[in-house]
Amino acid sequence: MTSALDDALAAAQKDQSKSDAFYDLFLRTVLIIPTVDGEGGDGAPRRAEEGASFNPVLLDNEGTPLLPVFDSERRLADWAKRAISFVGIPAHALLEGMDPSVQIALNIGCPGFKLFVVDELRWLRERMAAAGPERVAIPAGTQVLIGAPKEVPPELLPALRECLAKSPEVRAAHLGQLVLGGQGRPRLALVLKLGQASDSVRQAIQKDVGLAIRGKLGDRDGLDIMIAEGDGIGSKIAETVPAFFTA
Repeated sequence: MTSALDDALAAAQKDQSKSDAFYDLFLRTVLIIPTVDGEGGDGAPRRAEEGASFNPVLLDNEGTPLLPVFDSERRLADWAKRAISFVGIPAHALLEGMDPSVQIALNIGCPGFKLFVVDELRWLRERMAAAGPERVAIPAGTQVLIGAPKEVPPELLPALRECLAKSPEVRAAHLGQLVLGGQGRPRLALVLKLGQASDSVRQAIQKDVGLAIRGKLGDRDGLDIMIAEGDGIGSKIAETVPAFFTA
């Protein structure tokens, strides 16, 4: 049985113009990584926390270390042929924390097998940096008008729902718009209601969103991401605009 990642890879191999879609999907995928010891293998892959560590299984590819990863627990089990511990980490988080000299082997033994060489992974890290969220500060005293957007790019909400459904910390999401200074072009604002989540998890969710919405904003300038807490702008939007996603 093929996966969405298999289909995206096959499409990219037939048509190079579809490569971006494959790489973006890969970066958003929670990868199942076999480990030598430690916790895991309980059907509950965990998101990488800042400072978290694990001991992955490493193979040798003609003198270069090779990390096997899978897009499902079933594929890991088929490869390992035995009970094995694992962790589940979004690909973008894995790339940020791993040794840049290590290659990645995706889905060994499956039709959707792909080897990511070191130069390719370096390019992917650069792609991630370009898609990462930028911090925008609103000066104190700035007039801010909020409300529901009149028009939403058609591919945006489906992409956001799919992305947010993979983050158990997200309880609800609202899509509003704001106008700074009472004039100018309205800005789309994604407001998230979160359960317990550390700063590193919040940053990871924002990166997930940044990757998920690549090419989905139409002619919009960007998407502001806010957390609904306290009496800030995010909370005001959440009170004003109905949620488009609830867990």
